[in-house]
Amino acid sequence: MAGVLYSFITLFEISFSRVLEWFPFWPVKLIATSWVVLPVFNGVAYVYENFVRQMLLNPNARLGPGQRILKAISPSTKNFVEHFVKQYGPDALDRAMKRKQK
Repeated sequence: MAGVLYSFITLFEISFSRVLEWFPFWPVKLIATSWVVLPVFNGVAYVYENFVRQMLLNPNARLGPGQRILKAISPSTKNFVEHFVKQYGPDALDRAMKRKQK
């Protein structure tokens, strides 16, 4: 698991190398990599338990409230909601849902 996390850090660094070369991020990378890889800190377990595992167990967790409802409703209702979102914006749907929950 630590290798996977380290790979993501390296992939991020390679992808944004043009921007990152302007900033001295090597101390931050050293600290982050040490926290993830060294067993004394157990950082990889923290990341797994608090982020990766949550996403694996509940794939709908990364969806917003409006997106969760769209997955659960009928196609005709979905068309109405999509039209509402196009007309008033996605924030209007979230506000309406929060108002209804209160």
